[in-house]
Amino acid sequence: MRLFDDRSVAVCLAVSVALTGMLMVSGCSSDDLQGGKVHYSSYPPVSMLPPVSPGSPVLPAGFPTAIPVVKGLYALRSGAGGTQVLTVTGITPDALDDARKLFTAAGFEPQTFVGQEAFMNTRYLVLLGSEDLPDSFSLTYTVTTMSMPGIGSIPTSIPNLF
Repeated sequence: MRLFDDRSVAVCLAVSVALTGMLMVSGCSSDDLQGGKVHYSSYPPVSMLPPVSPGSPVLPAGFPTAIPVVKGLYALRSGAGGTQVLTVTGITPDALDDARKLFTAAGFEPQTFVGQEAFMNTRYLVLLGSEDLPDSFSLTYTVTTMSMPGIGSIPTSIPNLF
């Protein structure tokens, strides 16, 4: 006596495969398969820069006066090879356009240096960065001199050889 025929075994197998597949897929939605939704409120912005001291309304004495800087609160720190890094806080996002205008008015030439906005003249190369967080905006001026002791100045233009 045979309890199951071939047809009932096939139907039972098909139903079990379908149920298993539904259980496996039921935990996933189309959003999960396409990278999911990011809820920004649960991911606070993270700054790549170290925290800056509150700053002073007076430009630090060691900072070159030839570099035009927007008004704000200033914090200066030294970088590698004599590079100076000035962070300006207490400003609005409009300060970025103001900084660009100040550089142009002071005779600095706008450039792109390693993918970052830069301004240069015969004495300085200044990388201009901004950080726009929900509760604050800041500008960072990274200043490098265009000459190094014993090397001379770095050319700011390519001469016409022919």
